[in-house]
Amino acid sequence: MALICQNVFTGKPFVKTSGFAIMMPWVKSKMVSLARNTIDYPKEKYRTSDGIEVTVDLALVFSVVDPIKYEFNNNDPMQEMKMRTQDMLRQFVASKNVDEMINENHSLSSFDPNRNYDLFTEETGIKIHGLSFKTIELPQSMIDDYEKQKMQEKENKRLLAEAEMKKQIAILDS
Repeated sequence: MALICQNVFTGKPFVKTSGFAIMMPWVKSKMVSLARNTIDYPKEKYRTSDGIEVTVDLALVFSVVDPIKYEFNNNDPMQEMKMRTQDMLRQFVASKNVDEMINENHSLSSFDPNRNYDLFTEETGIKIHGLSFKTIELPQSMIDDYEKQKMQEKENKRLLAEAEMKKQIAILDS
């Protein structure tokens, strides 16, 4: 925790991070958590590079590293983080096809190659430590197609094994 203080007369902010603090009546104060937090964004639909609409559930791990920037930022830093993350997620999903979205492990560096979150940290005092794609859901029609394809592959393997067995029997009979 950090105690953000501001002198009412001078307007100058200062931070108390540990120990006992006696506050004078002319000092406004507010507590800010410096611990890592996780924000779970609601599921949203995005379109991949191959035109398929996927539903993505994302969680972001962050912490406040500069309490003064965080507290005295003119904008709402949490709302700004949400807006930037959604914009970056839209661009990220649009740059991948469905197979890449599902089969690859996505890290913070692959999600943010331009290091936009570093600039965000300088502006707001919030550092993004990591992200995780909790779920990536495909449209039901695509899931049905995959199931049909798997069933067809299974049937083809069965027919191939049956034909091979008949061939072996024919060889043994002759």
